[in-house]
Amino acid sequence: MNSEDLLRQELKKLIPDTRTTFCSVEARGGMLQGLATPEFEPFFYKFASQQKLNMRVTFIEPSQQKVAVSRTYLLKEPKADSEVVSELIYGDELLIYDREDEFVRVAKLKDNYLGWIRLSALSHHLPEASHILAVPRAHVFAEPKVSAKIMMELPLAARVQIMRQEKNWAEVLLAKNQRGYMRASLLRPLGESRYASPASLAKLAARFIDTPYVWGGVTAWGIDCSGLVQTVFAYHNIDLPRDSDQQALEGEKVELEDIKMGDLLFFPGHVTLALSPSKFIHANAFHMRVTIDDASKSSYAGGLMNKLEAVRRLV
Repeated sequence: MNSEDLLRQELKKLIPDTRTTFCSVEARGGMLQGLATPEFEPFFYKFASQQKLNMRVTFIEPSQQKVAVSRTYLLKEPKADSEVVSELIYGDELLIYDREDEFVRVAKLKDNYLGWIRLSALSHHLPEASHILAVPRAHVFAEPKVSAKIMMELPLAARVQIMRQEKNWAEVLLAKNQRGYMRASLLRPLGESRYASPASLAKLAARFIDTPYVWGGVTAWGIDCSGLVQTVFAYHNIDLPRDSDQQALEGEKVELEDIKMGDLLFFPGHVTLALSPSKFIHANAFHMRVTIDDASKSSYAGGLMNKLEAVRRLV
């Protein structure tokens, strides 16, 4: 086996999920080259020595920045027409690895999911957040009135700093020292308990009904199945992985006859949130939107339930 194939084989053992581990190294032309984090340094030096390869691997300590735009797609490759793998929202904390032209490779701090975004979407100096948005989407106005210019529109769980509050309006400090105004009733203090119960999960998920299905989406502009689940749980301070197969490893196993509201139902490449033993809410490509389906009344939902692979409970 040549060095290139052997390296791929060894890295598959070392990195079971490349979606959440940064390592971009290859063996080619007698050279081991690329980028990786310092944890891989002993492995690559040993591999290079055993295979008699020259080393040109840069070990990167990632920096941290935050998303400074309302939302931005996380891309598989550093190009504008790349496949979308997820979506990031205002205030998300990121690890920054490397740069290619106007794109940077990042990982979201809470789920370590890797991808590329435009450098212009980032900021080193986002104000320290004090509040979190409690509704699927909300405007930030230039003045404290609904007829004022809309500066930006934020998604659920976006984090902002409130400077002061007057009657129904909160003045918020945004990226680049911009100030705007939001309805105070739409914001909750970060320290306020957002206790997760089956009913609270179902209630928040229901606010996304009829949201368009968009591959990789996590917001009310467009959302996919695992994005809906991750977003709803994240608002309740439960951090889940990004994709459905990763989420299926979380929580405790539940038998089919014990399904309750709030359980996660897993199918091939799909996840739903149970509302009852037969009813569930999900973002799906069948209706191309977020819907509630009942397996006892719908042939589509009944057929889906026949493919049920796992049930997991987190609350």
